[in-house]
Amino acid sequence: MSIVTPTEVRPVEILFRRFESYCRIIDSDGRERVASAAFKDRKKKPDVQCSVYRSDYETKESALAHSNQDHYGVAAFPASVPLEITELFVKHMPLEDAPGHTEIYGLTRIYCAVLAEQCQIVIQPKVRTIDPDS
Repeated sequence: MSIVTPTEVRPVEILFRRFESYCRIIDSDGRERVASAAFKDRKKKPDVQCSVYRSDYETKESALAHSNQDHYGVAAFPASVPLEITELFVKHMPLEDAPGHTEIYGLTRIYCAVLAEQCQIVIQPKVRTIDPDS
């Protein structure tokens, strides 16, 4: 399998972002949404190379499959959102096994929240359980 030639991300595309189950929030009105933590690293800092997957090359299922984690979900948001924020840089960075792999650079806490607000959960994460005896 060869790596896809990078192309410009178009505003009409949908981007998929994988997220862990703890990044899913249920509001007081019962609405499920993605927390800004979905765009942050384990240290709760904005992800400096935020990986997403372009819908022109990937399905939500293939985006999820790249994680090898059964407790992840997938959120979708319009590519126009990060593309319209002049401080962010969106670059198609295809990998051999992930032709739609793209990275968003320049995220801040505020931009993490902006992206999260635009997300729609398209694959629910499985609740992660911990065996108390292990």
